[in-house]
Amino acid sequence: MMSLEGAPIVTAAQMRAAEDIAIAEGTSTATLMQRAGAGVADWVRRLARGSEILFLCGPGNNGGDGYVAAAILRGEGVDVRVAASGEPRTDIA
Repeated sequence: MMSLEGAPIVTAAQMRAAEDIAIAEGTSTATLMQRAGAGVADWVRRLARGSEILFLCGPGNNGGDGYVAAAILRGEGVDVRVAASGEPRTDIA
């Protein structure tokens, strides 16, 4: 898998392993979600360039990342909508 800039990014399994290490070392799931959402918001801001944005959020923690990204962008005045495929399965999501 390649990022938009051409540098390799991690697989889902590699990301899970990295998250497990971060959590074992004391980083909360909420902090990881905030970091992921902020990263998504940064990329979406660059790609959308002022266009309306629709986030499609699932019920897991990746969906939670989408909610965080949407909230960040909405706080910046970006026209954002969120469509959820279901109720979040975890409190953090």
